Amino acid sequence: GFQPQVVIVKHETATNHARLKLSSMPANTTMDFITTASDTASLIALNADGFTLNTADANVNAAGARYSWVALGGSSCTASGTLCVGSYTGDGAASQAITSVGFQPAFVLTKKAGGNAIWRAASMAADVGQYFSAVDELTNGTLFKTLDATGFTVGNSADVNTTSAPYYFLALKAVPGALQVGTYAGNGGTDRNLTGVGFTPDVVFTKRTTGLTAAWYSLTDLYGDFAVPFTNAAGAVDVLQALSADGFQVGTLAGANSSGGTYH
Repeated sequence: GFQPQVVIVKHETATNHARLKLSSMPANTTMDFITTASDTASLIALNADGFTLNTADANVNAAGARYSWVALGGSSCTASGTLCVGSYTGDGAASQAITSVGFQPAFVLTKKAGGNAIWRAASMAADVGQYFSAVDELTNGTLFKTLDATGFTVGNSADVNTTSAPYYFLALKAVPGALQVGTYAGNGGTDRNLTGVGFTPDVVFTKRTTGLTAAWYSLTDLYGDFAVPFTNAAGAVDVLQALSADGFQVGTLAGANSSGGTYH
């Protein structure tokens, strides 16, 4: 229904990493969320009304396999924008401010070829950054420093700021009725409803701050109690169990509700 600037594709049942395509990436490049050699393979091409898959690659188009996908469009890196897709070049300094977003983001993802996808949400304290893989958050400012009035500031980790390396990013604004970020404390219980989002979400993803757990997400099209990780593991039940009128429901697994854990 529109020209996407962001597409995420994930094999629901096989051990394949989720794949990411941004309009700011080279035309022949699709990346995954973890460091692998597939970063330069042309798996996803963006079109006027959707996207085209490389039929030779099982990560996005194995015969008979089921895949879930998310597409975002309307990138506008201006004060009135809600999505900005762009790129920057690392300078290797202790910090680098990226000011080309045009608005105050509530969520930022960065990725370079051969590096880990890194993200930060407005619900995090200063100097905190996260991985999508089963790695604990870093709180020392080497990934992210802050989210700023017109962009974000990264640290000096190779995943966000290697000298002369190209980085690709997406930034999202908090919009009532469309995008919300927050935190909750896990309690280990099942059928737990988390409310206060303010709308019925189409997509929810959650990540524990510590405990070596991967980020998981669920879509309306996953039809109830089923979620998939961004990493090379199959989907599972009892993680993100449902998307509801004012939030979402979590189960007992560590991906979404381990007792004592904090989740974004």
